[in-house]
Amino acid sequence: MARKIPKVGEVVYLNLNRDRALSSHRFLCSQLVKSMREGINRGCDFPSASLWYSVSENLFYINEGTHRARAHLFENALLAGKVEVIVSPKRGFVSLERASLIDIDVGNLYLAAYNKRRLEESLSHLPLDVSRRFCKENNLDPSRYLSQ
Repeated sequence: MARKIPKVGEVVYLNLNRDRALSSHRFLCSQLVKSMREGINRGCDFPSASLWYSVSENLFYINEGTHRARAHLFENALLAGKVEVIVSPKRGFVSLERASLIDIDVGNLYLAAYNKRRLEESLSHLPLDVSRRFCKENNLDPSRYLSQ
């Protein structure tokens, strides 16, 4: 059964093993995805992803929330997303499965800083004891990633 066309402003729940969704991110931070998987498994709430929808392609473009989407895909969990705009087909987007997972401290300083900020944001959704344990298990200095 085909999904009904969502309205702008509507929150939808995507089953990423069934619903078609693409991302502009070709590289994803492996630690960030791992921390979000931990949050999903503990029942933590994450903000809705920002989605664009293409009627002609019957697919979603993930505008913000690609790491979150990849974690939900791995955990076979529904992803909440808010439809921000209806768009025409876009170029340069890839499937979530094709985005490469990379380490946070890559040679690209911009990417490393971006991933550090996103990891801090992700860990803030987890209970503090879980965030500390996550840092320890992943050889991350908690003073760099936790505000408390």
